[in-house]
Amino acid sequence: MNANVLTDFCGIWVATLAPLHKDTGLADVSQVPTYARLMEEQGVTGLFINGTSGEGMSLTNEERMAIAEAWVEATKKSGIKIIVHVGSTSLELAKQLAKHAASLGVAGISALPPCYYKPANTEALVLFCKELTSVAPHTPFFYYHFPNQSGVMNITLRDFFTKGKPVIPTLCGAKFTHNDFLDMERAIDHEAGPFMIFNGYDECFLPSLSIGATGAVGIGYNFFTPQFREIISAFNKGDHAAARKIQKTMNQFYEIILTFPLIPSMKALFRMKGLDLGPSRPPFVDLTPEQVALLVGKLKAIDAWKYMGIPESKA
Repeated sequence: MNANVLTDFCGIWVATLAPLHKDTGLADVSQVPTYARLMEEQGVTGLFINGTSGEGMSLTNEERMAIAEAWVEATKKSGIKIIVHVGSTSLELAKQLAKHAASLGVAGISALPPCYYKPANTEALVLFCKELTSVAPHTPFFYYHFPNQSGVMNITLRDFFTKGKPVIPTLCGAKFTHNDFLDMERAIDHEAGPFMIFNGYDECFLPSLSIGATGAVGIGYNFFTPQFREIISAFNKGDHAAARKIQKTMNQFYEIILTFPLIPSMKALFRMKGLDLGPSRPPFVDLTPEQVALLVGKLKAIDAWKYMGIPESKA
């Protein structure tokens, strides 16, 4: 299953936000077709849905399945690929999501490790993932390596590949949201590969290319996919100065938005763009009007603002 993974999955994948009803706060898929058109205009390779940015761990299984179905339907004509995050603290609930995603014919599934009762070692994590993927035997699986969020700090990606590949036939790579680039490099070069590694920190996109990553999943690509595609193009041409200049411009955005609650901030910005994805689910708290005004004021002072497509009348 690994043979074509690098060509099938390389590129920019958007971590989508959860579409919730503005009044009830429940999943509301009515905005997904509009959202899908915006992503098509951005020129994305694929979408990573129900993950961290998509508040997946705060949604019910029914909501996550409804959102997955809506995205599959909305991207049929565009050909945008979809990876569905199916992780859960419950193995059985995760298997339900994995089986459902596979039935939709998505490009892949991904899963965080269980983050309450955490795996004690790599072998325990491999067992969890083996059981999870058994219900989706023909769907590529990408482990979601995010130690700072999951709290699973004692397992390297390279060791997971070493022990996981012999018993997880569908293991094709990972979403790597971590700053241990030594582990990333060793995972990319793993002898059992090739493995597709998606860089998960947008602000480290260019450094990840330098050690061999060929794809990325991130929240910022909701607005900036063309700019990150330009980074890839410049890097591949050997114009590292141009690539660094674009990354530096993008990082001005991240430096500002990361001082605010990230997911509520992104939803506020989308609202100004004309797409209302509703509130964020508690424990997230939406931005106050004063916070939105402060955020926008700071963003308008940097070069990245001009790429966001927000009408001046809405800002």
